[in-house]
Amino acid sequence: MSEIQFPRISVVTPSFNQGKYIRETIESVLSQNYPNLEYIVIDGGSTDSTLAVIDDYVDRLNYFVSEKDNGQGHAINKGFAQATGDIFCWLNSDDQFSPNALWSMAIAFYTNRTDLVAGICEIYEDGNLMHRHMTSCGDGKLPLHDILDLDNGWNAGQFFYQPEVFFTRELWERAGGYVHEDYFYSMDYELWCRFAFAEASLSVIGTPIVKFRAHSEQKTADQSKFKSELIKVRDRFCREHDINWSGTERPAVNWGKRLRIALINDLGYLYGAGIAQMRIAAAFELAGHELAVFDLASSRLSTEYSEIIDSVRQFSPDLVMWGNLHGVEKTLPNLISDLESRYPCFWLTHDFWILSGRCPYTAGCPRLLTGCNSDCPTANEYPVIKKHKINSAWIEKRDFLSQTSRFTFLANSTWAEDFVNKALQTLSNAIPVHKIRLGVPVDVFRPRDKLDCKQKLGIEIDRFTLLFSASSLSDKRKGGQLLSSALRMIELDNIALIVIGRLDQDLNLSGVQLVKLGYVSDVEDLVIALNAADLFVGPSVEETFGQVFIEAAMCGTPSLGFDVTGVKDAIKEGITGCRLKEISAECLASGIVKMHNNREVLSRMSQLAPLYARNVFSLEASYGSLFSVLDRMGVVDKTGIPHKISFAEGSAIIGLASRGWRDLSLGERILATARRKLYTLADGMPAGLKKAVGKITPRRFKQWLISR
Repeated sequence: MSEIQFPRISVVTPSFNQGKYIRETIESVLSQNYPNLEYIVIDGGSTDSTLAVIDDYVDRLNYFVSEKDNGQGHAINKGFAQATGDIFCWLNSDDQFSPNALWSMAIAFYTNRTDLVAGICEIYEDGNLMHRHMTSCGDGKLPLHDILDLDNGWNAGQFFYQPEVFFTRELWERAGGYVHEDYFYSMDYELWCRFAFAEASLSVIGTPIVKFRAHSEQKTADQSKFKSELIKVRDRFCREHDINWSGTERPAVNWGKRLRIALINDLGYLYGAGIAQMRIAAAFELAGHELAVFDLASSRLSTEYSEIIDSVRQFSPDLVMWGNLHGVEKTLPNLISDLESRYPCFWLTHDFWILSGRCPYTAGCPRLLTGCNSDCPTANEYPVIKKHKINSAWIEKRDFLSQTSRFTFLANSTWAEDFVNKALQTLSNAIPVHKIRLGVPVDVFRPRDKLDCKQKLGIEIDRFTLLFSASSLSDKRKGGQLLSSALRMIELDNIALIVIGRLDQDLNLSGVQLVKLGYVSDVEDLVIALNAADLFVGPSVEETFGQVFIEAAMCGTPSLGFDVTGVKDAIKEGITGCRLKEISAECLASGIVKMHNNREVLSRMSQLAPLYARNVFSLEASYGSLFSVLDRMGVVDKTGIPHKISFAEGSAIIGLASRGWRDLSLGERILATARRKLYTLADGMPAGLKKAVGKITPRRFKQWLISR
């Protein structure tokens, strides 16, 4: 694996009489410890303490000058004239970079073919964090029309805070290579207009890049003068570039409006799909929207789910988001049809149950395209329904999909998007399919001290520690048997293996220290296990995405998986791990040995993985992808919600979900344990007994529990 060559980043700080702030600004740049930094400070002849402060750092600057100039724009142009970097940005002398800002930007440019990258800007007043801003411009071409639409586009939320944006030298030169020196407030806005006119491509990352200091001394504190100049700059730009600006086409923004979102799934926040549903809810919560969550399996409802229909109607949502439904005992077209006739509905592709007669994953079976039937090759696997009902279930779902007009699929990977599009191709109607990103809470899943985590699990310090996670070792889709076979081929005497999930088959691994954690209910225990591992091994052969790969990356643990299905999106090659080209135990064994023997590569990925994962898969990044879909579909304009994306500091949903197992009440523990056991009890049983157990649902158990 070749060494990664990170781009040279040129940072220009224009300064004039900012002595009270500039030390923090300079420290925030130099403390990044980015290896390919060029830092340039252009001072306009300050008469306060600025020069005395800069003198403490002058030997660490690549270029510095203090002389009278024609203002901020002139200073910026002088700075970039000296710059030799691949990536440009400017940081004003009263702002600060967030930790790892340069690293995050470098990875964003390295992993994307893009012209500019925008991150999260944290706005502070008097040292207090007021809110966190992300542009609502989506990935892709920078939208010139929306930038020109000041009232209902750019100023309504699509704007940039200037220091949250980095751009390539090539784009700077393509757009003219200057900022207008005669614009006092709006030199950056006019530059974004030229970038968009030059058809610049934008990538948005869910990582804090800058701490923006809002104070009375800054130029833009007078909003009336600032906005007045914006209009003049916009109109002049249109004249200079022969653009016929005809005014806004978007409706006025209702600044007090928030989306009301109903989320419906089978088992609540349990298991992978339930956790993904919880994190989507948390992403919407961070952005200030109103949520109502409906858990079908744990509610005492009539056969037709009339109570849940009534509850959703009472909530009166702007949209409904569906998660897994195969954990309940019957198909649900009536429930889905009723709500779809009233509200826009979005189906999250945690699996493909909605497209098949019974199975969440097809394992390559093509029957869902022509008609699932009693010949289903996995009819005895979960979720079990009577064989003669498989075809009618497929027809029932197919009839619903062929008649729907307010239904949209949200795919969590490129493979899932392609799979759904292929499955829908025989329908006469067109159902939209959009790709989104799932998210992981970065304040929960984060790097810890590896040796300390190993000690907590009783793992010998010198053991090369692998982690495998699945509902059970025997689950063919998760590849537990491939891992077991691979480990028998490896001639290493220092392997430890952490297994999360049911160890329902004997591994018989000589010389391997085995740590059996079972089903992990406590998030803290999961984070410790992820950090204790040197390598997460996920030999899945079919995944719509695979959240655990991202959880591992957030914790700084590289992953090894096969180059198949949604895993292609979950593992970024050379950054968060490696993908193996061949599905075999031999290839898996070889990959583990290579990672064991190349600790330098492993260490590099351990450092880069959390940065990349936060860029792309933070809850904020997840919300950005969801908002972009809603915007493209017209939901944003139709509901009148602000285009502005502003995040709260933390999520109450994640805080509640992160409560340790030990913190739950006895009743909560009993119910959670019962639901978990009932959900997995059918695995590994004879077909007849499996069918009987499959009829015992968590909802029925809860009814029994309440009746006692």
